[in-house]
Amino acid sequence: AARDASNARTRLRAAGFPVAKTRDEFQVATSSVPRATFDYLATLEWIAAKENLVLVGPAGTGKSHLLVALGLAAVQA
Repeated sequence: AARDASNARTRLRAAGFPVAKTRDEFQVATSSVPRATFDYLATLEWIAAKENLVLVGPAGTGKSHLLVALGLAAVQA
């Protein structure tokens, strides 16, 4: 357990996320990301499928928040 926790801290530090954001904090209802898309991204299946993720849109739509939240979830997984 200690080794797993240490590895997770190392991966998180290596990722260099500017802030800590979670999927639970992301407000799907106010974003332009469709709920079905968010649900798929939240499963992290796209990582195992070796699919790329690119979010494009105007400022203030939650792109960075979602990307950091997915990155944190991936590190924890």
